[in-house]
Amino acid sequence: MIYILHLPFYPPGISFRPWAAEIEGFRLLDWLLLRISHRVSASSAVVLTHTSLDRDLANECVGNTGIAVLQSQAETKLEAIGDIAAAFPKQEVAWFSPELAFAPSDLLERVALHHRSAGNHYTRTTGLPELAGCEIANAELLAAVGSLEYQAGAPDPSVAFAEVIKMRNDAPPSEKILAAPFDVAEHYNNTVKCSEIAVVTRHDVDRARRCLVDLPANYTCEAMMRWASEHVPVYLPPFSEARCAEAMPRILYVENFSGYSGSEECLRGLAGGLSALGFCQSALIGLDGLLAVRMRESGVSVACPNWDVNRDADYSFDLASYVIRTTRPDLIHCNSPPGHALLQQAHSLGIPITTHMRMISFALWVELLAQSARVIAVSEYVKRKLEAFGVPSEQIKVVYDGVDAEHFHPHISDKRAARAQFEIPQNAFLVLMIARLSASKRHDLLIDAAADAIKSIPSLLLAFVGSYGDLLLRRQIANHAYSRGLDKKIIWLPFQEDIRKIEAAADVLVLCSENEPLGTCILEAMSLEKPVIVSDSGGICEVVEGGVSGVVVPSGNDEALARALIGLAKQPEWAATLGRAARVRIQSGFTLKHHCEQIAEIFRTVCLKR
Repeated sequence: MIYILHLPFYPPGISFRPWAAEIEGFRLLDWLLLRISHRVSASSAVVLTHTSLDRDLANECVGNTGIAVLQSQAETKLEAIGDIAAAFPKQEVAWFSPELAFAPSDLLERVALHHRSAGNHYTRTTGLPELAGCEIANAELLAAVGSLEYQAGAPDPSVAFAEVIKMRNDAPPSEKILAAPFDVAEHYNNTVKCSEIAVVTRHDVDRARRCLVDLPANYTCEAMMRWASEHVPVYLPPFSEARCAEAMPRILYVENFSGYSGSEECLRGLAGGLSALGFCQSALIGLDGLLAVRMRESGVSVACPNWDVNRDADYSFDLASYVIRTTRPDLIHCNSPPGHALLQQAHSLGIPITTHMRMISFALWVELLAQSARVIAVSEYVKRKLEAFGVPSEQIKVVYDGVDAEHFHPHISDKRAARAQFEIPQNAFLVLMIARLSASKRHDLLIDAAADAIKSIPSLLLAFVGSYGDLLLRRQIANHAYSRGLDKKIIWLPFQEDIRKIEAAADVLVLCSENEPLGTCILEAMSLEKPVIVSDSGGICEVVEGGVSGVVVPSGNDEALARALIGLAKQPEWAATLGRAARVRIQSGFTLKHHCEQIAEIFRTVCLKR
């Protein structure tokens, strides 16, 4: 049997790593690996990571234990476990997360014994909080799950295995999947009162330290009992220093997602612009990382609790009370849903809320939208969607995102140097698409257009930049590219901390999404004097003037997109003219200065009405 300690995936831009937290001089990962090495054979144990950062940390921690470290290119747990199954095709596989530190120390051995004695194909623990348990599957079942097609990316393993088991319910007895669970209460004679235990999760590192201190190294079940029986003070993160003008409105930003994409870059730009205007600004950011760093650099006082502030738990109310008491905001500006606790605190104290809507899916935003004094939509398209959802028109204000035209200046980056950095041929016609992997982004449409355009542009090369996200979709896109003969014509690039470098290398940027709210990358490219091609679906076509500051093509029309690519490649003077007009368009009303002035006026108006 192969035992996998799985370190979950954190998106680029988030530096928080709970397994790197120290407990009595040991990192949590050190402590857990030492424990594992005493319970199972080192040759059968693997630390499975998703990023080079975690891989390097794991290599430091394994030391002389003999435990192997492997890095998966996948971002989901199920796909990562599939990588292990492929590496050890005839082995049973057991997997668990760092939260195993809060399970009985001999849990792995007991579950493995149960798995074999029951003749199981699949075993999971019951009676423990999900993250503190483990799962085991045999090779045949892993292969069956790996062959499933999912509608929206690979689910959690337990969901996938439940689906396979359900599919086999009507099978003959000889083909049924045996999956008798391991009941913790039964095997530990009810000594662990699991129903009363709120086990630590990967966000609650500080509380984990408090629970693990002074415990016997060979029996951690006591940690769970201490968690249930002792009052553990909620960790209240300190705010960093801020540059404040006391006479100006005090703004509290809330961003729970904490990654770094166009939305977070726009928030960072807004904070920097309002700092220059003298606003006193604080921010509550779920997880520490690049966003927190750049917000601090912009003069904002930032606190990161390193847990999901959206969770409906007692400590969320403690945190909300502390944050409002500490920052004393005149207004709370939400870049993502802040959770019920903070909304309730704001309502009870009469603190107005503004909400920045950069998407058209509102299911998670219902409570926030209902309580918002003003909703800022990034385009008229988003405003129409909000109105259809029931938000009063007079409550909505359209403010387009803005670009720092000096930061995104055409002379900032050299095209030849940028191409050399990414090993892109200097003579290539580089078509760039910056978008997370999502079906709505229509990578497939660009591939179809490129397959036609390449007949006229032999040097055409596609570059896809963004989070890999749904690895199943990426495989589908790669297969589609192969079927169109473009598999050698695509460069896949991960998250870029300085997006200007790859934008500088491009000949044209394309955003052919369906229902795109706006598209920050297009605004940046326009500021860099790059010609752009966008679809007429969504909000970005409100900024790009077709035939003047860019090319607008019908949504879903790969033939029109191909013609646009050919036109720009064959008429470089026209492409350059579009690029220059694009920068003029940005400077005329879509700069960061324009954006910040409009938001500042909204903030002042809302605060005056308080």
